[in-house]
Amino acid sequence: ATANSATGSRVSRPMTRSTVETGSLSKVWILHAVGSEEGNNPLTVIYPTPFTIGRKPGVSLQINSRTVSSQHAEIIIESGRLILRDLGSTNGTYVNGQRIVGSVELFGEEYIQFADAAYRLRCDTPA
Repeated sequence: ATANSATGSRVSRPMTRSTVETGSLSKVWILHAVGSEEGNNPLTVIYPTPFTIGRKPGVSLQINSRTVSSQHAEIIIESGRLILRDLGSTNGTYVNGQRIVGSVELFGEEYIQFADAAYRLRCDTPA
């Protein structure tokens, strides 16, 4: 995907499903962009971890929105659990409408916002 700061579209590293399936993960975690401004491919595989989210180039999921901090949040896998951590962002990280402080465990199907950029978390089990 390409960046377009005027529309707030996102840029992420390309990741194929087969790359994830050959790894040691038992689940495939996916962020699904909510909203039409995300373009034709609104799915982003959360891999590898730590998976960083922010505005600056080089993060795992780059969101080109002025409301998103340069290093906004990260997702890690810790003892088999998926953990979302806000990295001191200015405009907050939200899970199901509640601003998080520090870290929270994710279970799947959560609605996640990085400032004003909205995503739905999905969990898929490789075949």
